[in-house]
Amino acid sequence: MKGASSGESWRILPMGERALLIEAPGLSEVLDLHAALVAASPDGVVDVVPAARTVLVHVDPAILSLASARAWIDRALTGDVRRIPSERVEAQTVELAVRYDGADLADTAAVLGISPDELVRRHAAATWSVAFTGFAPGFGYLVSDAWSFDVPRLESPRTRVPAGSVGLAAGFTGAYPRDTPGGWRLIGTTDAPLFDPAAAQPALLAPGTRVRFVPVPSTPPKSLASPASASPASASSTASPASPASVSSTASPASPDSVSPASVSSPNSGWAPPAPAENPGSPPSAPTQPESGHTSGGSPAADAVLSDAAASEAGAATQPGVATVSSRNSGWKTSPPAGDAGTRPPVPAQPELGHTTPGAEPGTGTQSRAGTAAGTEHRTAPGAGTAPGAGAEPGTGTQSRAGTAPGTEHRTAPGAGTAPGAGAEPGTGTQSRAGTAAGTEHRTEPGAEAAPGTAPAGAGRGIEVIEAGLLATVQDLGRPGHAALGVARSGALDRAALRAGNRLVGNPEGAAGIEITMGGFRARAAARLWFAVTGAWGPVTLDGRPVDPYTAHEWPAGAELHVDWAEHGVRAMLAVRGGVAGPRVLGSRSTDVMAGLGPDRLAAGAHVEVGPDPAAPVPVAPTATWGAPPDEIELRLAPAPRSDWFDDDARVALFDGEWTVAADADRVGVRLDGPVLTRRRAGELPSEGMVPGALQVAPTGRPTVLLADDPVTGGYPVIAVVADADLDLLAQARPGSRIRFRHVRHAG
Repeated sequence: MKGASSGESWRILPMGERALLIEAPGLSEVLDLHAALVAASPDGVVDVVPAARTVLVHVDPAILSLASARAWIDRALTGDVRRIPSERVEAQTVELAVRYDGADLADTAAVLGISPDELVRRHAAATWSVAFTGFAPGFGYLVSDAWSFDVPRLESPRTRVPAGSVGLAAGFTGAYPRDTPGGWRLIGTTDAPLFDPAAAQPALLAPGTRVRFVPVPSTPPKSLASPASASPASASSTASPASPASVSSTASPASPDSVSPASVSSPNSGWAPPAPAENPGSPPSAPTQPESGHTSGGSPAADAVLSDAAASEAGAATQPGVATVSSRNSGWKTSPPAGDAGTRPPVPAQPELGHTTPGAEPGTGTQSRAGTAAGTEHRTAPGAGTAPGAGAEPGTGTQSRAGTAPGTEHRTAPGAGTAPGAGAEPGTGTQSRAGTAAGTEHRTEPGAEAAPGTAPAGAGRGIEVIEAGLLATVQDLGRPGHAALGVARSGALDRAALRAGNRLVGNPEGAAGIEITMGGFRARAAARLWFAVTGAWGPVTLDGRPVDPYTAHEWPAGAELHVDWAEHGVRAMLAVRGGVAGPRVLGSRSTDVMAGLGPDRLAAGAHVEVGPDPAAPVPVAPTATWGAPPDEIELRLAPAPRSDWFDDDARVALFDGEWTVAADADRVGVRLDGPVLTRRRAGELPSEGMVPGALQVAPTGRPTVLLADDPVTGGYPVIAVVADADLDLLAQARPGSRIRFRHVRHAG
């Protein structure tokens, strides 16, 4: 890669107070620079996030100043930066079965001047590769030399795109791993599970993966081959997706009537950036954002050969062979879809919360599923006894399920029944799943703590949720440092309130608490506890007696705490001495409502475990005076990379106008009503890294401020970035609250 002094179009642009955005000439240069920066990152670099034309470098300014970060990047650009050598022997190939039934298929074909049939033919005929991940965990941006279309995205994004939707935007295609907002044009649907945070390789479509889309009928035929009728143990140099358990180095196309949602052939799963020859010589102009979203990647996985059978929709009968995966070194597995979403009360302006996947860090211990009740999954740690009849060969490191040969894995998603009686051989590092039916999952991993909502035997410390209100989630200070995997920071939106509450009860500042949106929360203590309520301002009672906010109170066993509806502000933080216990996902106990990471949102009847008391006593109450969150706030704005996309009137209106918080406000972002911010530059922006606080402006001219569950990459231009410290104020802004923006003052 040539340096910045060579005359190539490299630019280093500000992205708020904590990040820099580097523009590169093209995708291959992005991958070169990303690899070089990751290989030599100094302390203080939080994230390095590649996208279509840019690399975002996010730093902790307390450790590494932006000036020092810029100097480090300059050295990389002006030096002799070489691609990090790849250990990838050959890219994994995934064949995705697609029903070309998307809502935008006909309109998109008309925009491109071709027929819908021709659009389907060209999309399925191309061999695609995953250039990078973005928007949401498991959402890969796929490119192909054979695809020449530049597809405009929707002017107004959908508030909900169903999981499995296959879309087009700019020169890219991709599949939505879960229900999220989205602005891509939808042309089809796949049933393949695309992301599982507990798997060794969480993303099916990881960077470098080759992908083929195989058309299948809109209604799966009843003649689909059953795994039992296939040749489970066969292995050959050429495999057809009709053979669910076969392993291949070359995957042949399958007929529509025999293909599975995900058929994988992979001689080696070691990830590396795709070589330039695998990508278009002239990368697409805009990997436009499926909306304001997030990303995900995968890690090299354990040596395993998997065969997957997944059902269509929750509660529907499974057609055997509907989802098959054969993948050497993939280590990839499914997680149940969002089967519980329909049982939850509605949350105003909240994106589909879906099913979350609690669990320990991937890659620990043996997993078994055998003889469990309908829809449950049980996993045992190494050495634990399981039901008799396991099909795994001990000591192989393989996974087996009833009806499959050693070295294969057969999985049944919601609504599907399998033969009873299989189990894992203890202590082998194998997995066995059999006799499971529809959809829920219970996991026991080595060293894993009980997840909120579950109480281990003998657990005495905790609280029982009586009413959860509009939305109550477990939050700590989040999971920074995983943006390159498509995982947002998440965590408490009002971090100052969480820190204050934890200090009041003697916890470390980052201990997990409960974030209560707008109040309406009631809970009972299972044992004597201490608590404090901070943040949003409203009545708080303990067994009917009023108690003060921002004060530590004893919570007797059996007493009922009521955090009533907030009168000022939006989010109250309930801190409990000892902190909320439970497994960490990527280092955090936080619930990410958009990505579906962390514990599920709390509901009536949930048991929330509380950790042991800290060694230090409850401190003496501070003398600080606390007040209610204001209804009018002033937020400081720092420079952003795309302010030049807007005309002078828009930049003046941003600071001179008065803005109002719209009803579309949640943990992902806050939409603002006010002056229309007009562009001077038409066209679409290639998706690039985002940060919390970014003011994205949609084509309508309305800005949205991204929050903690924000998209990791985005395709709308960012005109400014809210100062990080001011995001706590914005977290308490109610619909109708008034906002004025001011320029941030730089310190030296």
